[in-house]
Amino acid sequence: YIVSYSNFSSAAHAQVQVVSRGNFNGRDAIQLQAHVATTDLIKVALISINNDYTTLVDPQSGLPFRSEQLVHDAISSSQSLHEFNQSAGATDVSQKQATIAGTFDFLSAFYRLRSLPLTEGATYALHVWTESQPYEIELRVTGREVVRTNIGMFNTIATQVRLSNGSETYKIYARFSEDESHVPVLLTSK
Repeated sequence: YIVSYSNFSSAAHAQVQVVSRGNFNGRDAIQLQAHVATTDLIKVALISINNDYTTLVDPQSGLPFRSEQLVHDAISSSQSLHEFNQSAGATDVSQKQATIAGTFDFLSAFYRLRSLPLTEGATYALHVWTESQPYEIELRVTGREVVRTNIGMFNTIATQVRLSNGSETYKIYARFSEDESHVPVLLTSK
């Protein structure tokens, strides 16, 4: 994905992918990875980001059990690891309002939201843990929309995402492809 910021049409890039399914740390898991990096001008003038994220997710529950973050800056690198210890609670996502059981990191939350039915009028809530603070995410499906990007036009499911840490709330407008993969086509924030 290409990340735009203010008047910069290419401020950063983000890659997210399902790498594999296999035995990791003695458990069956799906391995998710992401890489986020700012581009040259932004890196020099504003902020240097060059981070790698890896999350291991239980394939039955969709809940993460291990999350790693590798942060690189101009001077050094740091690595953090978090082990999630949680039971696999069942969530009925066929309802118009559902709170997804368990705790997620941002990468596993990204994939979990994509796996939901995303039916019009539905609202989903989930809890996200980061090293600095917890967040609550609420995704509300608002309708359908045709989105034009630099690679084409897409029929999408329109959603509004509220991301709150208790003191601040961020609003993100997310457009997902209408197929069963629910690929994010466009994310905007104000």
